[in-house]
Amino acid sequence: MNGVPDVRRTLDVHTVRNVRAAGRPRGHGSRLWLVVLLLLSTGCVLQPIRVSGTAMEPTLEDGDRALATRIFSQLARGDIVAFKYPRNEAKSFVMRIVGMPGERIEMIEGAVSIDGRPIDDSYVDSEHRSRDAWGPRTIPEGEYFMMGDNRRDSSDSRTWGTVREDLIWAKLINR
Repeated sequence: MNGVPDVRRTLDVHTVRNVRAAGRPRGHGSRLWLVVLLLLSTGCVLQPIRVSGTAMEPTLEDGDRALATRIFSQLARGDIVAFKYPRNEAKSFVMRIVGMPGERIEMIEGAVSIDGRPIDDSYVDSEHRSRDAWGPRTIPEGEYFMMGDNRRDSSDSRTWGTVREDLIWAKLINR
């Protein structure tokens, strides 16, 4: 074309040669791995968490270690998360999301219901199930209802209310 080389084609040919010769474009792969390792090791992405207390027994025992991610896009019922305690944000708790924004939650004789339907909370065994009755309460938009799996020995949203989404700082990915 008018004596002007097609720069896009020239770059593509060089890139293809580099990929064929080294398996990846030169200089990019090692830097990418370095950045990934740096992010992982500094807690920017993954965060080790040490459990303190009995609120999540038997799922998580006092002293257990778990791995959490600080990067998550969605939260769902059943997720175990780390969050700042709403009454003292210097403290963090680890609990399970039981109620989602906008839902109506209640407990009758230890059975949790959402919008009038019982939830599957088979992760709570009979030894840790309470016989409490409370509610119904509607969970405000942008907030979550947290409960420990040890319903008999957990200070949670039943006592101190819901947790704003901005206070949730990690989601457990390994326990």
